[in-house]
Amino acid sequence: MPGTLFRLLRFLQPYLGRVLLSAFCMVVGVALSMVLPLLMQNIIDSVIQTRDVEALNGVAMLLLTLFSLEFITSFGREYLLPTTSQLVMADLRVRMYEHLQRLSLRFLERRRIGEIMSRMTNDINAVQNAVTRDMINVVRQVLTLIVGVSIIFLIEWRLALLAVAPLLAIPPIMSKAGAKIKDRTMIFHQRLADVSTFIQESLSGVRLIKAFVLERLTLRMFRDEIDKTVRAAKDVFRTSSFFGALVGFLAELSILSAVWYGGNLVISGVLSVGQVIAFLIYIMTVTGPFTSIAQTWVSWQQSIAASQRVFEILDEKPELIEDSAREMPPIKGHIRFENVSFGYKDGQVVLRNVNLEVKPGEVLALVGPSGAGKSTIVNLIMRFYDPNSGRVMIDGIDIRMVNARSLRRQIGIVPQDPFLFPISIRDNIAVGRPDATDEEIIEAAKIANAHDFILSLERGYESVVGERGCTLSGGQRQRIAIARAILRNPRILIFDEATSALDSESEAQIQRALAKVIKGRTTIIIAHRLSTIKMADKIAVIDRGEIREIGTHRELMAKRNLYYRLYESQLQVFE
Repeated sequence: MPGTLFRLLRFLQPYLGRVLLSAFCMVVGVALSMVLPLLMQNIIDSVIQTRDVEALNGVAMLLLTLFSLEFITSFGREYLLPTTSQLVMADLRVRMYEHLQRLSLRFLERRRIGEIMSRMTNDINAVQNAVTRDMINVVRQVLTLIVGVSIIFLIEWRLALLAVAPLLAIPPIMSKAGAKIKDRTMIFHQRLADVSTFIQESLSGVRLIKAFVLERLTLRMFRDEIDKTVRAAKDVFRTSSFFGALVGFLAELSILSAVWYGGNLVISGVLSVGQVIAFLIYIMTVTGPFTSIAQTWVSWQQSIAASQRVFEILDEKPELIEDSAREMPPIKGHIRFENVSFGYKDGQVVLRNVNLEVKPGEVLALVGPSGAGKSTIVNLIMRFYDPNSGRVMIDGIDIRMVNARSLRRQIGIVPQDPFLFPISIRDNIAVGRPDATDEEIIEAAKIANAHDFILSLERGYESVVGERGCTLSGGQRQRIAIARAILRNPRILIFDEATSALDSESEAQIQRALAKVIKGRTTIIIAHRLSTIKMADKIAVIDRGEIREIGTHRELMAKRNLYYRLYESQLQVFE
């Protein structure tokens, strides 16, 4: 736990001035709270008994001054703490999001998106109090405790011993309860993550749910997830509530002891009424910090549990080695795979000893059964992953030796399921080149056969698409993605089933346009439609992670081998 706490404290460094000012307000507030019981004793034992009105007025003015100072320091503390907490949490969320972007696709693919979202929201919210309020509160309560205990021992040490005795049982109880609360809180936050994941996945698949009339089934499953969360929350609250009630009972025993023995001391003439009242105020001041520290301890255990889940993400190491600051020079487009083997998981082989060359300006089509490794080749060119063995070369440079961002900026890709941001169509096309002019954007849209349908929309290029482009058809989304790739003017173009959702007429228009666009560019096409593959200078047939054949359409058909069988069974359907 100390290591986790220290890591949280590091996020406070940029706001040290605010923390110190808040701490100053806290110290002044503690000092003022310690003076008040002494003034009350003076009022009861001296001012009231002597009936000195002038002295009473003076004490009243002093109290008013103290109360005003307490108001100012209380406002400063209560304002600075939550605002600093929000700033720290904002930094933590940005840090986590930035780190997630550096992690490999492999990490994101093996994690549920809903769970990651839960860690960025629920877990960080749980951390919030620990970073500022709880830390400052503990310091404040410890100071109050030290000063208060010192004063009550000065008033009457025997009475102080009796009053403090029940409170000494609190620390060992805190230690024992803390571990249970932390473990149960970890379970609770995992249940919250499961709920977030279920919501995210079910909303993503809402069309399927409605199509197969699965509403009642998914509702029942959601209720099961909620029930698990409620049971986990009950476990946390049961432990923390019992612990809090027990601490409160011990604090009340302390006050009871002070009242009983203090009353006896007044009756026997050892202490004055004012002294006993002052003592009771101080013992209440002392029991308050004990109770508050105990409650903070509970909150801290919950925050530490959440912090560990956050740091678990931050501790993930990016798989891509980005130590090199070397920028990828302007690409000519010569791609070469040298004995490349790769698997997404240990023991799994997706590509095996692949050797492949695409010369600048050539068009290569990748074909093969599903799962053969076609998209994996594209992933390695984009350096979403690094090969397990062998190397991927572009213009004679091992791409592991250059910064991945500088490489990707020079490659255009049109995926099978293009992602659109919930912004205007214009901005979606220009996402890879924000400085592009309207004329360049329109020209790219025309080449992609998107211009006419964009103008038919109510606001044209300023039309805002829904989340993931849900307000557009699949073909419209792909045409915008093609326009986006064209606008980027890359030296390497990659089309991953880019025309699969287009009708025959639109595809034919795009094919004619792309024939101009790809001229002089290295182009890799993953496709099943014969019309697309015919554009290729050569075709690589992949099966079970190996390149089985390579050649032109005519050459491969003449061999009557795997490509011929694939064509006969699948490709001619689209001809």
